[in-house]
Amino acid sequence: MATEPVAITGYTYDELMLKHECPWAKHHHENPRRLSSILDRCRELNLFDRCLFVKVFILNSFCFFSYSISFLFSLQKLMMMIFYYIIMKIS
Repeated sequence: MATEPVAITGYTYDELMLKHECPWAKHHHENPRRLSSILDRCRELNLFDRCLFVKVFILNSFCFFSYSISFLFSLQKLMMMIFYYIIMKIS
């Protein structure tokens, strides 16, 4: 009997990321070829089928997650509370 996953892994990317290149260091390890090969391998292994795609939108040439700022601040607050709880637990 299969069980439901406890957590879902999310991923996001935009095709514009494939155009990112460091103009002063053409052989820098972060380049379009590296990202493209990573995406190809994930597709080959059907990893994206098991993950949640998180939408982004373009605004003034920057990518933003489709979540509201208030949601992100709430998430940050929650993470700080969890961190504090863990620290208090091990102290």
